[in-house]
Amino acid sequence: MTLDELRSVVAVHECRSFSAAARRLGCSQPAVSQHIQRLESELRLSLFERQPRGIRTTTAGDMLVRAAKESLANLDHVVQRFAALRDGEGGMLTVTTGGTTVKHFMRGAIRQFRRALPSVKMQFRAAMSSAECIEMLFRDAIDLAFVTIGDDIEGVRQQALLELDYVWLTKRDDPLAQRASISLKDLHGREYIGLVDGPRSRQQLMATVARHGIELEPTMTVCDWDTAIHLVELGLGSTIVPSWFGHAANAVAIPIEGMEPIQIGWAVRSTHDLLKPAKTFMRLVHSDLAARSDQPGVRLLRR
Repeated sequence: MTLDELRSVVAVHECRSFSAAARRLGCSQPAVSQHIQRLESELRLSLFERQPRGIRTTTAGDMLVRAAKESLANLDHVVQRFAALRDGEGGMLTVTTGGTTVKHFMRGAIRQFRRALPSVKMQFRAAMSSAECIEMLFRDAIDLAFVTIGDDIEGVRQQALLELDYVWLTKRDDPLAQRASISLKDLHGREYIGLVDGPRSRQQLMATVARHGIELEPTMTVCDWDTAIHLVELGLGSTIVPSWFGHAANAVAIPIEGMEPIQIGWAVRSTHDLLKPAKTFMRLVHSDLAARSDQPGVRLLRR
């Protein structure tokens, strides 16, 4: 039972003629006849009776017409909603990312998005790591993930927006605080405040450190860079953060030479066709980051 067959049975019922139904549907009369014949064969019931004054619907035909009209109306409504989603006139935009990403990378874009598409609801789903964000892309109704860019993942399209150098964020009385820059060797054996196991950024950082034969001992571990920065401000240690985060009261950010930079950006399902709300939000985030990326250790990757 196809949509064309259902449309044919409704048209024949309303027009009381196969030829008139064909004209309404913009197809040939034999095509309409074949649709009805296939339905009658599938249902093993007659749907129409020929009478001197035209076609009359049987009891079975009346039942099918009522069901077909309801189904086609519901389908038309859904199609209209799809069009609204494409045009940004409703629906929901769902983004998954780390807990502090909205604050640092999206706040300006969110304000602009709400003004541009006020009828689109927004939902942000927090995750503990980029890996969890990508898992949610496949598991839940997620449109966009904002992640640390890593190795290629089957079924995922990654788009890097920013490349950030790392800095050593430390107290002003740290012996390294007077240096214009430091090397990884300067950090060998030093205690610091690090991220917990799990985040892709931590994995990349520790892999770089290990390749250079450097040992770093975390005295405290935290779930996000904002917490690490706050602990530095409290005088409780030093931390390694991307340059974007290298601003804190009573602290100094020192560039680390030889440390591989981190890239951040979007991840979406490779088979997922993005609707207008998602495309609009991506564009606004990019524009906002471009306006704020003119600082040391920050490179905008997409112009």
